[in-house]
Amino acid sequence: MTRVLLISSCIAALLVASAGADTYIPRDLDDAHQQLMKIFSPKDIAHIKAMKSEDDMIEYHMGLGTGLRNDWGLWRGSRLSRWFNQRGIFHPDDMSGIIFDTFWDKLHGKPFRLQKKIAVYQKYWRDIEKQESHK
Repeated sequence: MTRVLLISSCIAALLVASAGADTYIPRDLDDAHQQLMKIFSPKDIAHIKAMKSEDDMIEYHMGLGTGLRNDWGLWRGSRLSRWFNQRGIFHPDDMSGIIFDTFWDKLHGKPFRLQKKIAVYQKYWRDIEKQESHK
């Protein structure tokens, strides 16, 4: 089962990655969720619905997440990355993490708690800056 999910995640990532310049870039978080509904197969959606925690979405970080970060221009200032920047999120890994975590929330009928998620990432980067300044 795990191999099938891994393979389907890799295939989805390759499909997203192969789209290149013609790839649609979502406007905002809701639009990103709509695109994920198109990318994920019904089997993948069922798998996500069976997950116990949004933390389980980490399994998509490297395969599909890498494809989304690249093709949705999260490293290059796309309109979706600007949407996140306006909310205080600047690292593409954080952006894709929020996209996946809130997608899990959506499929489970849970509130997004977007401000809380943003605050966690901002605290992480503030702590990193403090550590760097004390070296």
